Amino acid sequence: MTDLKNYNTLEGWFDDNLKEQAEDIANHGCVNGFSGVIYYSEPVSKYDKYQEEIWNSLYEDADEQGINILELIATFNGAKDVGSNDQFKNLMVWYYIEKLARNQVLFQEALAANW
Repeated sequence: MTDLKNYNTLEGWFDDNLKEQAEDIANHGCVNGFSGVIYYSEPVSKYDKYQEEIWNSLYEDADEQGINILELIATFNGAKDVGSNDQFKNLMVWYYIEKLARNQVLFQEALAANW
């Protein structure tokens, strides 16, 4: 696992570690196992360090959809199975990693369209 102390944001960690796999993550989700977000200890440590970044994203997404954050979280795949704090943290990191992956795919598609 990459040392998190080298990253000020989870987005920066994503860019250096998972960006090349963005399309797979966007299409299949983190549940399929991607380096750095497989074992609970990995997303939990990321949540603990980057929770403000994650919650800012949750707020933005919920606001865009006209719902509150808890309503948004309830729509996530796996939300109904959360039974512990570590599982919740895992869900939050997967949500954000998957969002970053979707954004990266959209960015790449926009670049390709402009060529």
